[in-house]
Amino acid sequence: MNIGFIVERNIYFKSFSPVIDALLKRGHQVFCLHNYGQPKTGSKGYQFPAINQTPKFQNGQVASLEFKTEDEFIEKILQNNVQVVISLDFIASYIPIKNKLKEKNVFWVSLQSSFDIGPSSGEYLKEPDKLFAFSTEWLLGVFKYLCEIKKNQEKSFFDFEQNLQENIKKVGFWAADTPNLFNKEAIRKEWAIPPEKKVVLLFPFPFGSSFKKPWAKYIYGMHNRFLQLPIVFLLRNKRFFQQVIRKENDYEAMKAIRKFCDANNGFLLIKSRQKDPVKKYAAKMADKVLYDQEFYPSTVLKCFAVADIF
Repeated sequence: MNIGFIVERNIYFKSFSPVIDALLKRGHQVFCLHNYGQPKTGSKGYQFPAINQTPKFQNGQVASLEFKTEDEFIEKILQNNVQVVISLDFIASYIPIKNKLKEKNVFWVSLQSSFDIGPSSGEYLKEPDKLFAFSTEWLLGVFKYLCEIKKNQEKSFFDFEQNLQENIKKVGFWAADTPNLFNKEAIRKEWAIPPEKKVVLLFPFPFGSSFKKPWAKYIYGMHNRFLQLPIVFLLRNKRFFQQVIRKENDYEAMKAIRKFCDANNGFLLIKSRQKDPVKKYAAKMADKVLYDQEFYPSTVLKCFAVADIF
């Protein structure tokens, strides 16, 4: 069977790769269609889906193709006799593409991308022919979200789930089904983690993604009360004022975490994203700072493999 994956960003391989490897092992032909219409600049420009960033797979190779427009994508799907298209989640822009491909008997599968719940995960559950989700708990969260925004017809979760039983299959977190990819001792050696140290894994506050929010920028993100107090006065927020007085900020939190590591023979490993650069003071306190170095096995799962606490 010919199966095509829509690669909108290079980070999609975090979710796709275990599935691709399993398909290759079963003898299927896999095509990765990279959306070269994505921007190369901006906060997510580093996630441009360049073909040369395609991971190496254990069970074979994929055919990598690029496209820029909807018509070009459809053309390459049909030219290569792709029978199944796989997307990460399902978004509104996929609807016309899916409808045109359905006329050609192309089956559409979507994979749940993360534990987040929002428009991209909740409003198009019935659009793909099949959606592979992590769990019932995630689906319950989607149901509650749709109720809150008044875009749900069912009054009970039971009815909601029953109406989706033909569309959705719960399969667990498939990225964790590849334990053979993670050699704990090899990873510790690669990252120069002393053998006697316990690894404390920290995901720092995403300041890069929250720079427009006054609390993140001026309250939690600053640690100079002489600069903060005039700002708090202008914001007229009592809670902000109390946090400034009590020194409730990221710098003080990092100091406490570093102190904990020092007292417990801990190695402080910070994992972040390029769009959320680690603060200079946090980088100085950390023993190692990592961004996404690879997608398969993903850097974040390698971090989990060696972490003693996170």
